Amino acid sequence: MDYINFYASQGNSDYIILQELAVKYQFIPPTTLISVIKTVATGGSYLGQVKTGKFTITTKEHDRAVKKLDFLSDLSIYILGVPGRPTALFSSIAFAFDCPGIDRGRLSRQIKNYIGIITPPANLDMALKEVERIYNYRNLREDYVYIYTEYKKQASQRIAHGIKKEEQ
Repeated sequence: MDYINFYASQGNSDYIILQELAVKYQFIPPTTLISVIKTVATGGSYLGQVKTGKFTITTKEHDRAVKKLDFLSDLSIYILGVPGRPTALFSSIAFAFDCPGIDRGRLSRQIKNYIGIITPPANLDMALKEVERIYNYRNLREDYVYIYTEYKKQASQRIAHGIKKEEQ
């Protein structure tokens, strides 16, 4: 938050927006907030950009992030009640929010109804597996959504894209 506050005080409009989001959604740590904005639950870090004053946020990113953050806000009381790493759960649910095949209404209902059966996650991988398990709990087998598999697939694509970019 120190970096965000500093660049916002310098009049940087991107950081002013980031600061406003951090205040409005204060239940989410700034690092998780940034990953929600940039949709990088699958890896990649914008923290270096935040620290150096180079962070940017487009209108499209802002609007998409607010939808996710409002969704997370509705679930925050449930998520914050789980021991372990709530930041990992917030990131996992934010990733699931955009996952192909996800019914957001079901995601919300399942978390609210079955958060009590979650195994407290120690890291993002465990949190993704738990969100997938809860989402699919009492679901027909053909309707399963593989959140963790999608996460790994997207992470592999990011890595492959990064390698191809470096080779050029």
